[in-house]
Amino acid sequence: MNSPYTTFTSTPSRRATLIGFGAFGIAALAGCAPSVKSVQNSPSNSSSSSSSSASSTSSPSDSTSPEEYAKFVADWNKYVGDIKLPTKDKGGYTPATNTEPAKNVPEPDIDENAIRQKTLEGSYKALAAYEASFLYAVLTGNSEYAKKLSHEDDPNLRPQFDLYRDIYNGGGWMEGYDLKCWILDKRPMVVFESDIVAVAWNYGEKFEAYKAHLSKEEVADQPADTADNIYMVTIYDGGSWKYVTNTYLKQKYPQLVENGNSSSSAA
Repeated sequence: MNSPYTTFTSTPSRRATLIGFGAFGIAALAGCAPSVKSVQNSPSNSSSSSSSSASSTSSPSDSTSPEEYAKFVADWNKYVGDIKLPTKDKGGYTPATNTEPAKNVPEPDIDENAIRQKTLEGSYKALAAYEASFLYAVLTGNSEYAKKLSHEDDPNLRPQFDLYRDIYNGGGWMEGYDLKCWILDKRPMVVFESDIVAVAWNYGEKFEAYKAHLSKEEVADQPADTADNIYMVTIYDGGSWKYVTNTYLKQKYPQLVENGNSSSSAA
């Protein structure tokens, strides 16, 4: 019988869901200063034309003060470099082989207090914990932690999480997958709107070649890949930081994207 995963030729790329082709990416690639805006969120604003929205968001009364922004990103450069994925290593971890999946995979260690703080550190720790949770999902099929750290209303990551779950439930596993990620030496972009804050980190990631065991009989070789100068976004909403995709950001918070576009065009 054919495996139900015969169309699996490569792990779904997270880069397809990143912010690199959105307002943040365009602004950053153009070398513009980070967007710092605060907008009025009212029915009249949301129904207005794009030109009037751009006008209203660029008015002096709506701008976040330079002092507020400077304070928020004051220590951004301390996060530059490799990200140490936070895990609870209880020992006994055994990597996957060509005959069986990994055992005793370290669970993500989520700093619950930090991710509830509306600070750059909170954003960074949420992103690091999300990456640890993503790796855990790849190595175990359990996406419980990754779902907790991604926005509950963002549907764009669910198919990927479900894919790993189904592979493991069907007797498959991933062999040799190991994620490395880092923050580039570029100031993160920040957008403010009422109680919501979005942070786009300049980002790189790499994984070596690995094997996707779709079943005990079927194996798909996956090539190594490196992505640099991409953008990972966390958003502070509902009292904590969550990872979001570019698609969801544009759908749920179009005013934030408009702010990014309007500020980039003015830069």
